Amino acid sequence: RFAKVEALRAQFKAAKAYKDSWEKYQKDLAEYEKKKKEADQAAKAKAKKESKTKKAETLKKPKKPGVNLRYQVLAQTLISKNPLPVRVEAHFTDSIEWVLALAKEYKFTLILDQVSAGDSVIQSLQEAKVSAIVGPVFRYGLRKVDYSTHSAGTAFRLKKGGVLVALGSFPYGNAGHQGIGATRFLPEAVAWASRGIGSSEEALKMITSDAATLLGVGKRIGTLEKGKDADLVVITGGLLSSDRIVERTMINGRWEFVRKER
Repeated sequence: RFAKVEALRAQFKAAKAYKDSWEKYQKDLAEYEKKKKEADQAAKAKAKKESKTKKAETLKKPKKPGVNLRYQVLAQTLISKNPLPVRVEAHFTDSIEWVLALAKEYKFTLILDQVSAGDSVIQSLQEAKVSAIVGPVFRYGLRKVDYSTHSAGTAFRLKKGGVLVALGSFPYGNAGHQGIGATRFLPEAVAWASRGIGSSEEALKMITSDAATLLGVGKRIGTLEKGKDADLVVITGGLLSSDRIVERTMINGRWEFVRKER
């Protein structure tokens, strides 16, 4: 909604001012310490009393800004090196465009969540190099306003349009899902999202390697490679099939679950 975007803009404006005040303080403090060191050296060298007095009068330690934990976190999204990404839930075309404009204004790394109307803004997302976590693929119950443009194939259409996409379960009540139990059907959601549009291999990437890359942890997890975390699931049957059976689960190289024969 426009009002929520404006509220976000106010927060980022304040966070930028907070970041700028600390950068100015650090710069002024460094300059102060440099001058103080020079003044101390002059005093040790028995500089003239007038010169020493003059330096003491002009030398003033900068005032340290107050600490605001909320703006301190938001300020981490505005730094150029390894910034904290910003995830924003947006459904409609206008909402998505407003958030894209906000990201461009403050130059933060944006990840869009849910993106119900993603089909209509594929080019905008591609040009802005914005990633998307699309979902939920399954919709239950009455159709809510936010999900009026929902389509099961949105994720694959975005992917074909050059957007980095991951699939999320989004177990929200207004999405027809209740609680964390929605995540157990994520493989089925992947299969449903790719139906008639993409391959199973591409679908699998949306909950493994593409998801890891999108979240900035692709060097550690997401694929089976030497040097990465040994988080494995051994399955009988197809992963994207409803008849699959989980045989074993390994976390950090240790078997945490082994299925018992029944």
